[in-house]
Amino acid sequence: MRLSTTYFSGPVSNPLLFIVIGGIFNSYAAIFGFEKIKRYSCFSVPLLTLFCLWILFELFSNNLGEMRLDYVKTGGLNYWQGVDLVIGGYIAGALAASDFTRYTLNNRSNWMGVLPGTFIMSFFLGLIGMFCTAATGEWNPVKEIQSFGLGVPALVFIFIANGTTNFNLLYSSGLAVTNIFPKISRWKNTLVSGIAGTALAVMGIEQHLQDILSFLALLFSPVLGVLLMDFFINNRLSGQETPAKSPQKLNIPGFIAILTGIVVARGLPKYWGTSVTGLLSSSLCYLLLKAALDKKLKMQ
Repeated sequence: MRLSTTYFSGPVSNPLLFIVIGGIFNSYAAIFGFEKIKRYSCFSVPLLTLFCLWILFELFSNNLGEMRLDYVKTGGLNYWQGVDLVIGGYIAGALAASDFTRYTLNNRSNWMGVLPGTFIMSFFLGLIGMFCTAATGEWNPVKEIQSFGLGVPALVFIFIANGTTNFNLLYSSGLAVTNIFPKISRWKNTLVSGIAGTALAVMGIEQHLQDILSFLALLFSPVLGVLLMDFFINNRLSGQETPAKSPQKLNIPGFIAILTGIVVARGLPKYWGTSVTGLLSSSLCYLLLKAALDKKLKMQ
C-alpha cells in the first residue's frame, strides 16, 4: 500500500491525517442526507462563484493579457482519448443526477435546473481550468491558483469545492448501495461508502485516475446510448407513453446493445476513443433490435 502524497508538499509531513479529515468532512453531509447537502450548497456555491470570477480576473489581467502560455504537453494522449477522460469524469455523475432531480416540482423545473447547472457551468469551469493550466504550466489545481498569488484562499477554495462534488457523489453511492442491500439503512451504507473512499484515497487511487476515467467512459457510454434511444426514440418520437406497469426484470435488447457497444469500443483502435464509438454502436444496435422485436410482436 502506498500513501498518497500528490497534493501535499512543503511543511506538511503527515498527509494521512489530512486525507482522513477530508474523508470525514466528505461523509458528514452525505450521511445526514439531501437537506444537509442543500444547505451547504446554498452557502458554498455563491462563494465559489465569486472566487471563480476572481481567478478569471487574475488570469486575464496578469497572464493571458501578456500571452504568456507556458503549458508544455507531457503525455501521449490523442484528441479522442482526451474526450474519453472528460466524458468519464462526468458521465457517472450525470447518470446519478436523478438522485437529486427527483425533488423538483415538475419536468420543466428539472430541465431548468439540471441543464444550466451541469452542462453550462461544467463547460465554463472546464474552460477556467484549461486556461489556468495553459497559463501556469501546472496540472495541480492548488498550485495553479497559488501561482496567481492567492495563497491561503486557494486552499479554502479547493476545500469548499471538494465538498460540493463529493457530498453529492457519496450521497448517490449510499443510495446505490441501499438499492442492493435494502435492509440496511441509507446512512449506514453511505458511511461504509465514505470509509471505502477514504481507504482508496490513502492507497493512492488518484495515480490510476486516467485508467478509471477511461473505464467509466467505456462502460457507461453504451449505457447512455441505450437510455437516450429508449427515452427519445422508442417512447417519445413514436408517440407511445411508458406503460404504467412493473418493469421487466431484464431488457434483453438493451442488455445486448450495451454489450455490443462495449465490445465494439474495446475492439477498435485506441486512437478512435471509446466513449463516442460505444455510444453510437449501442444506440444503433438497440434501435435495430427493438425494431425487429416490435415487428415480431406485431406479427404474432
